[in-house]
Amino acid sequence: MIGIAIASKGIEDVCAREISELINSHAEIKEGFVKFSFNKFEDLCELCFRTQSAEKVLYLLAESSFSDGNLIEKVEETIKKIDFSFLKNDLHDFSIEILSQEHSVNSIVIDGSLLTKIEKIIKESVSDIKNNNPQKTMLKFLILSSKNHFYFALDFSGFDLSKRRFRTQQKPDLLKPTIAYALVRMAHFSDCETLLEPLTSDGIISIEAGLYIEGVSPNHFVKDKFDFLYLRFLSGVNFDKVFLSGQNKKSEYKIYCYDKLLKNVFIVKKNAVAAGIGKKLHSSRVDLEWIDLKFKEKSVDKIVAEIPYDKISSSKTCRNFFNSASMVLAKKGRIVLAVQNKKEIIESAEKYGFVCVAEKEIFDGRKRFYALVIERK
Repeated sequence: MIGIAIASKGIEDVCAREISELINSHAEIKEGFVKFSFNKFEDLCELCFRTQSAEKVLYLLAESSFSDGNLIEKVEETIKKIDFSFLKNDLHDFSIEILSQEHSVNSIVIDGSLLTKIEKIIKESVSDIKNNNPQKTMLKFLILSSKNHFYFALDFSGFDLSKRRFRTQQKPDLLKPTIAYALVRMAHFSDCETLLEPLTSDGIISIEAGLYIEGVSPNHFVKDKFDFLYLRFLSGVNFDKVFLSGQNKKSEYKIYCYDKLLKNVFIVKKNAVAAGIGKKLHSSRVDLEWIDLKFKEKSVDKIVAEIPYDKISSSKTCRNFFNSASMVLAKKGRIVLAVQNKKEIIESAEKYGFVCVAEKEIFDGRKRFYALVIERK
């Protein structure tokens, strides 16, 4: 069986690594998503529940190539070959979305005539559809189009997995949690290490780091919202086992999350408590230029942060950041930064004995920024 995990462009490799770790499956990296095999539906359910990098997790039903102008015909032809009988107890209500990877991963393009034809094909393929699902869960099918290839799949989660219910603010300019998680993985943060987020809006990087090390799902407190719970063909799945997987780790890590604004510190603490790691995350009001007074020399293993463009434009911010980092970062430590203007950051880093060893473009919808990996020279 084949699954698909949709992720922000630029973090597909992180998503593939996470899939390998969670369900022991090799993933093929595509643009904006990864394709992987799985042995049992419990694996797909567990991935939905535990993933920190995917926006959607799908069960692939069919795929095919197409040429310019014949997408509709190819989709119809391919879907007619699918055996929908395993869904006869769930097909009483369903929706279909068309997602094009030629645009942003959040860009939904609906073709009314195509969807009408697909609905007819699906309903005609199962003559004895039974409306005996007491939860009346709406199935969500998705047509994913990418580089003259399309995939027809069933959404197992039912909601946007990149959203975090513990987040007290859901502003569009805030760093997406899946990307925050990717930054943590790029830093190679592990148990028994110390991570510092020296400036923040709501602590999302620190929280994603804590959830990762603890093995706690970001959807732990909304696990009753998953669509897969109400699919009748999954009646044999032990969901209690799925929801208990990966937890109860004994961890010795330390995470510090600072900001100069007290209101941001309050938000960090509220989010951390709501996420279930409030006791493990240390947060207080500290300005960048005083961070070196909070730690012993070269005692911080990883520094991960998003630096908004308005703060990059301040040479004082760059100077204070790398001056403090030069004193507190371990000899073999690593800095990972999400920035929109990489030139100023790289130039400033070099003045304090650092070098950019890797960089990648990451897209949050149409918003582009750079993830920079920085180490000591």
